[in-house]
This record gives sequence, C-alpha cells and structure tokens, in this order.
Amino acid sequence: MFQALAGFYVQIVVFTALCALGAVGVVLVISARTGHTLVHPDRTWRLDELPAETPALEPLAFPAADGTRLAAWFLAHPRPQGTVLLLHGFGVNHFGLVHLAYDLLAHGLQCLLFDFRGHGASEGEVTTLGLRERRDVIGALQYLRSRGDVDPDRIGVYGVSMGGATALLTLEDGMGVRAIVTDSAFATLRGAIDHGFRRIAGLPPSIFRTPTVWFSSRFVGEKLAHVLGRVRPIDRIKHTAPCPLLIIHGTEDDVVYVQDAYQLYVAADGPKELWIIPDAGHGRAYEKLKDAYVERVAGFFLNAFGRTCST
Repeated sequence: MFQALAGFYVQIVVFTALCALGAVGVVLVISARTGHTLVHPDRTWRLDELPAETPALEPLAFPAADGTRLAAWFLAHPRPQGTVLLLHGFGVNHFGLVHLAYDLLAHGLQCLLFDFRGHGASEGEVTTLGLRERRDVIGALQYLRSRGDVDPDRIGVYGVSMGGATALLTLEDGMGVRAIVTDSAFATLRGAIDHGFRRIAGLPPSIFRTPTVWFSSRFVGEKLAHVLGRVRPIDRIKHTAPCPLLIIHGTEDDVVYVQDAYQLYVAADGPKELWIIPDAGHGRAYEKLKDAYVERVAGFFLNAFGRTCST
C-alpha cells in the first residue's frame, strides 16, 4: 500500500514538474517573440493613398549624430513662417505624418519628415525606442540648420508616441528648438511596455517583462534594462523650459496610459499646455478632430515662433 501511495506521489511530482516546464516554455516562447517584435519594427508600413494635387515631397538623406544614414523628405513653402520637424512613432514611418505635414504647410509651416533608424528606408536593423533615436533627432536638427531656406530661430518639433518621447529625451543634448508638441508620448518606456503586456496582450508584466527584456537585449546587442532605465521622458521634460510645450493625448489610448500625459504635464517646467481629447485612441487625435487639431497645433507653433527660447 505504501509503495503504491509513494508511486502515486511520484507521478504527481513528475506531472507537476512537466506542467511547470511547459509553462516556462510558453513564457519563453512568448517573451522571445515579443522581444523580437519590440526591437524589429515593420519596415514596410505605408499609407494606401497620398494627398493629391499638392507640392511634391523632396527626397533627401542626412546622417544621424552617429553617422547612421536616415532617409528623409522635405516639404518646402515659398514664404515659410517656420519649420517643423515631424517624428513618427514605433512600427510605422514618415508616411504616417504626411497628411499632417500638408496641413501644416497650408498654414505656412514647412516640414521635414524622416524615418527613424530601423524604420522605413533608413539604415539600422533595430530600434531602442528612443535611446539611440536621440541621435537621429540631433542629425535632423543639424541638417535643418544647414539649409538656406530654414530660419534656425524658427524650428519646432512635433512627435507622436515614440517620436514625442524621443523629442523630450533629445533636449538634454542641448539642441534648442522654439516649440515642442507631443501626441500620445509615454512617460517611461518601462511603463509603456508593462501597459502593453497588461492591456493589449492580457499578460502579467511581472512574469513576462524580465525574459522579454533579456531576449530584446540579445537582438539589440545592449542590455535593454539599461535602455529602460534611460528612456524616461518624465525625467527629461523639465529641460523643455522655457520652450513652449503642448502635450496631446486621447482618453481611449490602449497603448500608452492617458495618465502619462498628466504626469508629463506636471513634471514639465515653463510654458505648457495639456489637451486631452475624449474618445481618441493612440495617435488618433488628428484623425478624430482633424480641423481643430491642425488649427491648435499650427497655431501653437506660429505663436511660439514669435518668442525667444533656448535650452
């Protein structure tokens, strides 16, 4: 009897161990897949249609601060009131901002669009979601200041999602601009990743974060934990002062908590505005309130270009 009972307990232990190993295997597979996706964005994304009967985008290229070649496009205005650098989000490319660029052009604002490293037609195989991308923004600002048709004292930056977060991170490097607009920017990269696991994938971040970070680090060639610790716009946003700052966020954002916008607003110094748009999803405020959105953003830049600002 005791032998049979012992054998039964052994079977339970073996079964439990196999289940545990299976669960670990599932976690590792999901984490590896997520880690790969996290640093290897889709390079092929584009709009099905581009604005018709509008001035052509001027294709060009310039180096990032570390020499990475970035594909870019310039939209010139014959009598510009200023120039806006447009920064796209993760997993897309400059096509996501083309319509907004043409709308800003109609208000006298010429625009520079480019693909972040690892996105679209630019060099680079991976993204670090803002850390290395700061070098891309620095290169773009240096390029703009080299153009004869750009007033270096009237340059603004607009960024959506990762682009907005990267704009805030870049200010620490001393690249002064006259105004910044962010839409759906995250306060911390760690928080955005945890939110993605919890809200989008329905997975507990406490279980999946560490193995996902480990796999991502292998792909990037750099400890992603180091990246997570440094990609914290909330710690850098105070460096926007005294540049005017407009923070935009939708209440139905399922990628970045709308609370991130409130946190960034509170942490910012200097002139600042917060625009929370009801029922707008992640980076969808422009589509939901196009006319009002363009008027608010264009007006913000035009007003800001009339005041002195440096970082």
